[in-house]
Amino acid sequence: MKKIQIAVFIFFSVCTFLQVYAENNFSKALRNCDNYTKEGVIPFNNQNFNISISLNKNMKGVCVYKEKIHQPIGYQLLTCNFSKGQLPHIADSMERYNQFFKKEIAQNNIFEAKMSTNGEVFKDYLANPAICNITYKKY
Repeated sequence: MKKIQIAVFIFFSVCTFLQVYAENNFSKALRNCDNYTKEGVIPFNNQNFNISISLNKNMKGVCVYKEKIHQPIGYQLLTCNFSKGQLPHIADSMERYNQFFKKEIAQNNIFEAKMSTNGEVFKDYLANPAICNITYKKY
C-alpha cells in the first residue's frame, strides 16, 4: 500500500511540474511585465538574422517590449508600450500561440517571445502606431 501511495505522489508531482513548466518563461514574464531577455537566430531566405528580445517596465509603469532584428547593414527595432490592462490578453494569446506551435518553438525557442509572428497580437497591438513603432538604423 505504501508503494502505491509513493507512486501516486511521484506521478502527481511530475504532472504538477510539467504543468508549471508548460507555461513558457515569456508568457509568465509578460503577465507582470517582469524583466526578460532572449537572443536567438532566425533563418530567412538563406540568411541567418540575429534577434534580441527584451521586456522591461519603464519609470511610468508601462511595459516596454523590444524586438531587434540585426541585418547586414543595420537593424530593425520594434518597440511597443503596453499598459498593465493589455498584458493579460497578450500573455494569453502568446500562450495559445506557443501551444499551437510547440514543435517549432522546441526547434527554435526564440519564437516563444517573438510577438511579431503571432497574428492575433500583430493585428490587435503591433499594427497600432499608438502602441508600437518600427525604426530602422544603419550601422
